[in-house]
Amino acid sequence: MIIASSQINTTDNDLYCNQCQKEAANVNLWWTDGVNDDGLGYCEVHVDCATCDQEILQKSAVGEVDNVEEAIEILESM
Repeated sequence: MIIASSQINTTDNDLYCNQCQKEAANVNLWWTDGVNDDGLGYCEVHVDCATCDQEILQKSAVGEVDNVEEAIEILESM
């Protein structure tokens, strides 16, 4: 899902795209969910540059992501 990078509150240049050589104005936010061998749920939240598709940021967390707001909370909490 394409969102404005301003929707993700970061304290540093987390959304800087090295390939485009600038901070990404829009980003592609997506996530994967799974269950590990112990039966615990986990997720990985990814942020890619909307211009060139270069991965900018990736964070993992315990639990599943049900919507965009939860994915953004994971990115902001770590």
